[in-house]
Amino acid sequence: MTFILETGKKVKDAIAKIGQSRAKWNTAVHQVAVQCVGHAVEHGDVTLGWQLCKAVGGREAQAVIYWLEEFGPFKLDRDDDGNSIGFKLSKKKRDEMTFNGPALLEGVPWHEFSREPTKHASKFDIAAKIAALVKKARELANDNKEGVELLNMDILPELEKFAADVATKKGTVKAK
Repeated sequence: MTFILETGKKVKDAIAKIGQSRAKWNTAVHQVAVQCVGHAVEHGDVTLGWQLCKAVGGREAQAVIYWLEEFGPFKLDRDDDGNSIGFKLSKKKRDEMTFNGPALLEGVPWHEFSREPTKHASKFDIAAKIAALVKKARELANDNKEGVELLNMDILPELEKFAADVATKKGTVKAK
């Protein structure tokens, strides 16, 4: 493929076409998402929603997932490793819903929908993180791979001692 630097006008025209294509694509995805909600409410079929998410792909699939969970009876299903594997039907939400396709079409589209991230109580084990970092540095030092420049390796023994000392300390602090 030969590369030719185009004029500014041609590049601007191409950008405009991308924007137009994107707007059409967003509308098409939204229309199909509304249909997926309808099928889930009317027939209990959430597989179409998952197929849509896979077709959209990438980071945008997450936006479709959030939209479907908010406006339809969809509940993301995960395997034992936490990977998304499809949707489960939220029977409770389905029973409480009445499908209104025109309202969903006119409502917030999937690409403009924003969901506040769920705050989960979590633990951050700084001693474990320090130990993992020091372990990785030691592995790199022992591997001595070509093309990897190891900087500040003279402090590795001190860091290993520090990691061992930190690991023996007990206590927790709650973040604000």
